[in-house]
Amino acid sequence: MSQVLQCDFCWRRCRIPPGETGYCGIRYNDHGALQTRGYGSILPPALDPIEKKPFYHVLPGTQAFSIAQLGCNFRCEFCQNYRISQKPFITDQAFRALEQYTPQGVVSRALASPCKSLAFTYSEPTVWQDFMIDCASLAKDAGLHTLMVTNGAFTTQALERIAPVMDAINIDLKGDSRVYRQLCQADDGPVRDRIKDILKAGEAGPFLEVTTLVIPDWVTPGVLESLYDFLGEAGAPVWHLTHFVPRYRSRVTRTNDYGSYQELLKTFQAQGRVPYVYGDFTASDNQAVTSCPDCGRVLIRRTVFHLRELHLDKGCCAFCGAAIPGIF
Repeated sequence: MSQVLQCDFCWRRCRIPPGETGYCGIRYNDHGALQTRGYGSILPPALDPIEKKPFYHVLPGTQAFSIAQLGCNFRCEFCQNYRISQKPFITDQAFRALEQYTPQGVVSRALASPCKSLAFTYSEPTVWQDFMIDCASLAKDAGLHTLMVTNGAFTTQALERIAPVMDAINIDLKGDSRVYRQLCQADDGPVRDRIKDILKAGEAGPFLEVTTLVIPDWVTPGVLESLYDFLGEAGAPVWHLTHFVPRYRSRVTRTNDYGSYQELLKTFQAQGRVPYVYGDFTASDNQAVTSCPDCGRVLIRRTVFHLRELHLDKGCCAFCGAAIPGIF
């Protein structure tokens, strides 16, 4: 007789009865075996500037071959990609509309593109990590870099599976515990733990960048200061602060007045506990500049996902030789 099985893909560790799915709508109990619903069913791949992910310290100026399956283990009411991530939209009809790929097929398409990396993004790769790992293993063998954009709420067991095949990870640190509980129906504890785990691994693990969406009335200057302290203590090298656009069922219907946030961004940059803090609050490229920590010269200048200047030599400042963290 089939039994209830426990998934270890994400922090929820769902106990899934036979014939049912977990919280994500993707992991299901198929007669006593845990499977990923729609394994290999992906959205049409996209070629994105790597800066759009965002990755600012990984292969600047290149494109990423970006893929996604359906599903997520959060319920963010402001989700930008809710039609591919949220459980009400994960239907048999939705799966039939997707393209079917093998991992080798994904990698072959990526290699035929002008991209230098394969990115797992748009929805939450945590819930379809078996397909992601299968693709990433082949991609690395073929010479592609591998990237994961995630909410970070996966288990330690999942990190042990993912880390060896992933070159870089961008984790959304969405705010404090209030933001997670009330806007995402989630918990920030596992996310913070995974951030610390990845950073603790140093060069033996994936390179980490962190992103925080600045949600009006929720991700306040006080919240950002506490996140800055956490990331500084953990040793995070790169932090992105991004502007908010209302989507899905968001109770927040306005964007921020970013004047005070721009000043806070300058304060963070001046303090330097997180070496590189970036914002996208204005169209100016001044918030997307990477400068050398030693000589102060501009090394990378970007404008709206486009590379304008690059002055690096094998990951070091082209002017004074100082090492810059990242994959270059």
